[in-house]
Amino acid sequence: MVIADVENKEKLKSDFGHLPSTGEFIVKYLKPGAPAYEPRETLEPKAAIELIHKVGGVVVLAHPCWSLTKKTASELEFDDIKLRQLIANGIDGLEVYAHRDSEEDTKLCVEHYEKLAKDEGLLVSGGSDYHGFGSAGKELGFTDFYLKVPYEVLDQLKLKINK
Repeated sequence: MVIADVENKEKLKSDFGHLPSTGEFIVKYLKPGAPAYEPRETLEPKAAIELIHKVGGVVVLAHPCWSLTKKTASELEFDDIKLRQLIANGIDGLEVYAHRDSEEDTKLCVEHYEKLAKDEGLLVSGGSDYHGFGSAGKELGFTDFYLKVPYEVLDQLKLKINK
C-alpha cells in the first residue's frame, strides 16, 4: 500500500471515527457549503451536445431512470417533457438499461425508456453503475446482477461512432 493511501485512510478514520461510505464522504466534504465543494462550470444542454458532436462524440443521456423519473408514493413519474427538449437539441441515445430502487421499478423504467428510444430513433446504452471502491457492495466485473445489457447495445454504439 502506498504511504499516501495509509495517510488518507488514517485521516478519514480520524474525521469520521471509521472509514466512511461514499455518501458520508460526499455529505461531509463535497456538497454545497462543505469544505471541498467547488461549483462546476456548466454549459447549456444544446451547447454541450454541439461540442460533443463537433469532436466526434456520441451524446447519451445517463441515468434518466433517476434524473428524469421520480417516485411519489408507490408510483413512478417520468418527465418526458425535459427528455423531449434534449431530443430536440440532438442527443443520440439514452441509458435504458440501468437500475432503479427495486427490480420492479427497474423493469418499469427499462420498458418506458426502451419504448421511447425506439419511437424516437435513439441509441440505447446501459451499465452497472459501478463507481469504484464502495460502490454499493459491487466489485468490478460483477455479473450476478438481475439487469443485463444486451451485447447489441455495444454493436449499435460502435456503428454510430464509426459513421
